[in-house]
Amino acid sequence: MKKGIKYLLLLVASFFILERTSFLILDLLHQKSMYGESGGKINNLVKNHNKTEILFVGDSRNAFHVNPKYINNKCYNLSHNGMSIVFQTGLIDQLLTNEQLEIDTLCLHVTFKELNQIPKSQKLDIQFLKYYYNSNEWIKSEINKYLPKGKIKFFFPSFCWNGNVMSIISNGLKFKRQNDSNNGYSPKLPTINDSINVIYQQNQLNIITIDSSKNKLLENQMTNQNFKKYIYSVSQLNQIYISHIDSLCKKNKIVFICYTSPKYNRPYISDSSKFKVINYFKFKNILFLDYSNLYHQNSDFRNINIWNDVYHMNDSGATIFSKNLRKELNNY
Repeated sequence: MKKGIKYLLLLVASFFILERTSFLILDLLHQKSMYGESGGKINNLVKNHNKTEILFVGDSRNAFHVNPKYINNKCYNLSHNGMSIVFQTGLIDQLLTNEQLEIDTLCLHVTFKELNQIPKSQKLDIQFLKYYYNSNEWIKSEINKYLPKGKIKFFFPSFCWNGNVMSIISNGLKFKRQNDSNNGYSPKLPTINDSINVIYQQNQLNIITIDSSKNKLLENQMTNQNFKKYIYSVSQLNQIYISHIDSLCKKNKIVFICYTSPKYNRPYISDSSKFKVINYFKFKNILFLDYSNLYHQNSDFRNINIWNDVYHMNDSGATIFSKNLRKELNNY
């Protein structure tokens, strides 16, 4: 009996030693990484760009549309593809609460659709910041809210690497990859297939537009030319997130700006459709730069060759958009 208990204790001790060792090795590789979206871009900002005039934060459209070098040499693009405002709020909280950064202006990319309502699945995006679970109270609170069993899992330090092990090892061992940049920008280099991608995706979206089945009614309202009667607003949950970011910026004397970016040949969003969103930002005294209709307002963006798909510009388009954005930001 005693021998069995001894072996059991030895097994448990070995497990904890192995688990802790794994955590320390992965953490070392994580700290070494300066590229990639598993922490490398954040490390690069904190260690190499701790004095930043303009920090751009957002999803893939922010990642591919904003090239900091065309704005000024003290800008950084901190984007994470596919991540919602829940993730962005947690990330900004970590940066402004726990990191030693000097930021003059924070630009957050938003969309009317996401501001209106966050899909249930995207609320779980906060789990991708689980590395900061034990060091950031806001992130910890949000993870516990949407993942109540997380408290048990985080008893083991290495759980913060769950799902990221291969990317951590890859990014930690490779110093730099093709298309990685020191300012965080992730270009989509132009290819001969870009226009084909755009036309194909446009056709697919138009197929959805003419679908008259009842279960597609709301989607049709959002996509066809008659959807201008649809009224966007800022949901209560999004108001909480934006207010939290706003308070952090005010506390750190940072100018907070929200902006949208264009799409290729999507329906014009009328003023009546977005007046609630515009008024919300006016009420909060947050500068809101709306480029959602830029395709219709500026002929440069009607050139199909600057687009990678309907929602993302290639590097040529990013150059044009970034220069336009620079002119706008110079007014503030």
